[in-house]
Amino acid sequence: MNCLSSTILFCALLLSRDLQTILTSYVEAVGGREAMQHLESRTVTGRQVDDRPYRGLVAVTPLVLSFPDPELQDRKTNFLLDPQGPLRLEHYFPGLRPAGTRTVDGRLKYILESDLDPAYYALQFDVETGLLTGIGYYWTLSDYRLVDGVLLPFRIHKSRKGGSTVWEIDTVEHGTR
Repeated sequence: MNCLSSTILFCALLLSRDLQTILTSYVEAVGGREAMQHLESRTVTGRQVDDRPYRGLVAVTPLVLSFPDPELQDRKTNFLLDPQGPLRLEHYFPGLRPAGTRTVDGRLKYILESDLDPAYYALQFDVETGLLTGIGYYWTLSDYRLVDGVLLPFRIHKSRKGGSTVWEIDTVEHGTR
């Protein structure tokens, strides 16, 4: 097999990753099934930074979020707060299916779409690390840190027309079984 054939084969394998392989890679990348199975609640504290350039201000407010929280209706926030969220991706994003790859910020990503609007709910997984780095076109997850054996994003950037909101996480506490 020559170099060109090897490259084409590698690219074909890369593009054809099946759903289960992508999900399994993600679970392993964040610490594995065993690390998450005993966690049942999560509380995060930090700051919410709202940038509203059209109003000429940046507002910084304390951030305290917990899971479970029956008042919290946002699917993406519930997923991120759920300590077993990576094990329940298909619950939060029903009908997941591979939708190819895309280069985002110079890095190749696997894209999974669901039955929900892809502009808001398509999942982006870094091909090299396996980590979830984006939800839809507007949420970016970064600054992953290890807490209780699980990697968690400590920075969630939510862009929107007219500005952005950034959650900067300081602490994460888990409740266990």
